[in-house]
Amino acid sequence: MTTRAAWLHDAGQDAATAANMAKFAAAEAALECLDRAIQTHGGSGLAREVGLADLWGIARLMRSAPVSREMILNFIAQRTLGLPRSYDSRAGAEAEIADEPSRPPAVPT
Repeated sequence: MTTRAAWLHDAGQDAATAANMAKFAAAEAALECLDRAIQTHGGSGLAREVGLADLWGIARLMRSAPVSREMILNFIAQRTLGLPRSYDSRAGAEAEIADEPSRPPAVPT
């Protein structure tokens, strides 16, 4: 995914979706791997000597900075899946959204 995002960027094409997907997948994979490594080591998995506890903070930061996973998922939902925004920063948006009739999701053809 990262290679595709880099290729798109180098080719002068829009790489935003590919880059966001790569960041999301890498951050989730890092946390999953680290969690399994800590679990494998048992109680000593968090000991300084093992070194996994120091990596947890870095891996956790990858998940939320500079863009949170929720923002990435919203971006992908809008740009790739064509779904409507799941948030609105305008005042009173909740009332406007509640008044809108619900629509079934679009089915790609």
